[in-house]
Amino acid sequence: MVKRGYARLLTFQQDDGAIYDPKQGRDNYCTAIAVCALAASKDPALKVNMDKAVAHLRTLQILPGTVSRDKEVEGQKITKGHPFEGGVSYGKHGRPDLNNLGWWMQAMKDAGIPADDPAMQSALSFVLRNQDRKESNSMAWAEDGENSGGFIYAPAGRDITKAESKANTQAKTYLAESGL
Repeated sequence: MVKRGYARLLTFQQDDGAIYDPKQGRDNYCTAIAVCALAASKDPALKVNMDKAVAHLRTLQILPGTVSRDKEVEGQKITKGHPFEGGVSYGKHGRPDLNNLGWWMQAMKDAGIPADDPAMQSALSFVLRNQDRKESNSMAWAEDGENSGGFIYAPAGRDITKAESKANTQAKTYLAESGL
């Protein structure tokens, strides 16, 4: 029964290595979860499929030299240190976020990609650029932030120097109103 499940999963593998239903989209999520499942099988016969899927996942990472397709900064060239660098989005080179990147990193780890791999290091840099921590984040919004150590979901779409998340403001309001 388990082998039939893996066989069914692999009917969704595309020519580019992605594993998803093109009618549904979300190739990063689906491929990343499929890689986690393939890795968990520990079946050497599935390794070739997993390796193709990992190769596809690598193409989804936003790296210097790529051009943004995010509707708010479309056509902008991604440079070293750009808030999007190292992230992964819903669609190739749109605005990245920590959820998409989290699944991507888990899949890479499960597939055996080491932490010192350049792609993993670039992903870690993206994570740090989304943390409100002046010691590791040189983004303008972090410099002006509370230095709480908390995270935002994603870099802002309109003004990439500012955090998109409003959680910090909402938390301050809640704490003030609660007397905490």
